[in-house]
Amino acid sequence: MSGRIPEAFIQELLNRVDIADLIGGRVSLKRAGAEFNACGPFHDEKTPSFTVSPTKQFYHCFGCGAHGTAISFLMEYDGLDFVEAIEDLAGLCGLEVPREGNDAPVSSTRSQAADSAAVIALQERASRYYQQQLRHHPDAPRVVAYLKQRGVSGITAATFRIGFAPAGWNNLIDAFGHEQENALVTAGLAIRRDKGGCYDRFRDRLMFPILDTRGRTVGFGGRSLGDDTPKYLNSPETAAFHKGRELYGLHPALQRDRHPRRVVVVEGYMDVIALAQAGIPCPVATLGTAPTNEHLQRLFRVTDQIVFCFDGDAAGRRAAERAMEIALAMLRDGRRVEFAFLPEGEDPDTRVRNGGGTTFERFLDEAIPLSEFLFNRLLDQTDLYSLDGRARLVELARPYLIRVPPGALRELLLARTADLTQLPADQVRRIITASGNRAVGMSTQTKMPVRQEANPSARTPVPSPVITRALRLLLTEPRCADAIQDDTDLDIIDLPGADLLREAVQFFRGHPDATTAMLLEKFRGRPEAAILAEIAHQKPGGVDDSIRHSAPLADAIVINDEFRDLVSVMRRLAERQRRRALLSRKSVNSLTEKEKLELRGLRRETIQ
Repeated sequence: MSGRIPEAFIQELLNRVDIADLIGGRVSLKRAGAEFNACGPFHDEKTPSFTVSPTKQFYHCFGCGAHGTAISFLMEYDGLDFVEAIEDLAGLCGLEVPREGNDAPVSSTRSQAADSAAVIALQERASRYYQQQLRHHPDAPRVVAYLKQRGVSGITAATFRIGFAPAGWNNLIDAFGHEQENALVTAGLAIRRDKGGCYDRFRDRLMFPILDTRGRTVGFGGRSLGDDTPKYLNSPETAAFHKGRELYGLHPALQRDRHPRRVVVVEGYMDVIALAQAGIPCPVATLGTAPTNEHLQRLFRVTDQIVFCFDGDAAGRRAAERAMEIALAMLRDGRRVEFAFLPEGEDPDTRVRNGGGTTFERFLDEAIPLSEFLFNRLLDQTDLYSLDGRARLVELARPYLIRVPPGALRELLLARTADLTQLPADQVRRIITASGNRAVGMSTQTKMPVRQEANPSARTPVPSPVITRALRLLLTEPRCADAIQDDTDLDIIDLPGADLLREAVQFFRGHPDATTAMLLEKFRGRPEAAILAEIAHQKPGGVDDSIRHSAPLADAIVINDEFRDLVSVMRRLAERQRRRALLSRKSVNSLTEKEKLELRGLRRETIQ
């Protein structure tokens, strides 16, 4: 759906949602003063280190460092993307998500939202119909026998909502009514005839509902049970279904474990079902497409390890190369991408049915790390026994290494390249970096977009201690912003982080009912967001939580007074610095008339 979600709507949403109620519905919270505590929901622990602040509308886990707002929690815990989290919260509040932007007016995006909802409602109804046919249609015994022959149990079939589309041109249309023909075509469930009328898209096929992260049916995959081609047929793209975004099997897997140790990416519906039935955690499949950025972003929200399990033939290797190219730019320290290749003639379905889940787990444990797969591929294309061959290796490695984010992994890949080429590591780094800086657009050899390095000078400086203290007080008690009666009190402050403090004060003054969470969402995607989040989970110090809970008004007065005092201290410090700067001129006569007046004013204030 096009169009940007207005910031004002996001702020309104956060104002209506109580983060303690939201998280409490998923995690067992216990009150501790003004906050709630629990064991971290994102990792295993025995001692509670997870805190939720209703006042700040913010959560923080001291065990793993996870933190954020209600939106962030849904993204982390439920594995949603940003827009999906917004839509979920809006649904809880009974609100419709508006859109803005030149490419789609609000009325248009509301229509798109209605179209998507209508498609999903029809897909859900179709899913129930196909499941009923699997139980009651005269041909059902033949289909059930096929499932049993493939080793699929009744419980597994129910878990994955497997159904049956009977043979015939109009079964679904007849069941839904011919007045629904246009809606069925829009949902991809029927196809319009050139000479008028419609017919069912799926006929005599085993039906696999494709669920989004909220468990709603958004499309189908159908396996032919007769001679129809193709053998597997997917729903077309609709308002609710995008192949490059959805992953088959992800929703049922996350119902078993919200944050699995690893995710196994395979190629087929039956592969996913067979692995899940054998107890393999979190098997998923792309929907007839190569893995996309959105696929990997979604998976890295729920795990730090992805294993791609492909056939060992040429097609499987090509699929692995495409997955590697996508994954490189998403690698961070701690994330792992690996590849497991099956012998020719085997697929995950047959392998796990013949060997069992434990044997398959051992097979996955021996998967090849991405770095090893990358260098094996590069070495197949060059000759290390010649100078030209070693130079070619650097050139071949360049478009891959430049895409890896800075960190330990990138340094290790550079060191491996240096070792293979017998060049000093610093020289390899200079070659890679220089080549990356010259690269524009797409790499001519790999057709991969070249990763643009962030400008270090654009990074936000770490706030000074006094600014950090002021921000901590402000995030604890946003109404501190009202203590600033004169904007010049902040304008003259010239300390690291002063711009951040000024913007935070202006935000809270412009939004009297805003919480800490609202400020953090305003900064989402900006470098300052990490700084604010780090400060937000810290207590102001010197304030007892039990006092804050029992006498919040008195506590707010204390915090307001200290904040006002800090601003005064910073203002006086800035005035002294300015006075010294003016006095450091070679002579007073070198000052402008305006600067002379300013200096006289600063002298009087210093005497006072």
